[in-house]
Amino acid sequence: GSTVIGLNRPKIYRAVGRVTPNIKGSCVVQVGTRSVAASNVKVHGLDVYPQRALSGGAIYGIGARLDVTPTAYAENIEIRQCYVNDATIGILVAKDSYFPSMLDPGRVSSRFKNVAVRECVVTDTSNKAIEIGECVDSVIERNLIYACVDGAQVIGNCARCSISDNIIDVTNGAIQVAHQAEDIKINGNHVTS
Repeated sequence: GSTVIGLNRPKIYRAVGRVTPNIKGSCVVQVGTRSVAASNVKVHGLDVYPQRALSGGAIYGIGARLDVTPTAYAENIEIRQCYVNDATIGILVAKDSYFPSMLDPGRVSSRFKNVAVRECVVTDTSNKAIEIGECVDSVIERNLIYACVDGAQVIGNCARCSISDNIIDVTNGAIQVAHQAEDIKINGNHVTS
């Protein structure tokens, strides 16, 4: 079975106190831990307000991020109909560091599988709205992204992913595909700036 988080639109604010500043950041909602993956998880209908100005460091809205065990991976993660406002990065599903071991055969075989970010609203991020990294067979679709610096990003050795049918209004880059990503489909997006 799947674990379902947040069906009744709870509002989650950053915990009282400051986040310890670090380059890896902290997540308001973390799927799994940074060393142990969580698979078969659905995050539906959450309203997340990280309050980045009060955090003292990088803070992410909803994240599934592994940075201790390079061969660990998660599969079947769906983030759907969530609202994220005022984060450094709105939604992040990725490994910690894409370089230099991104193309190591063990790491390539342990990419995240079947990640879906659908029908979310992400606004007012100081970095990217939605990022998936080191993922295969994954989608970013039917999201509304506005008042963010960057929009949707598929990076870090992703394969067979799609960015489709999103509405994106950002100040910098709307869609980015980079760092060894391949077989990425981009279609039906409406982009303004």
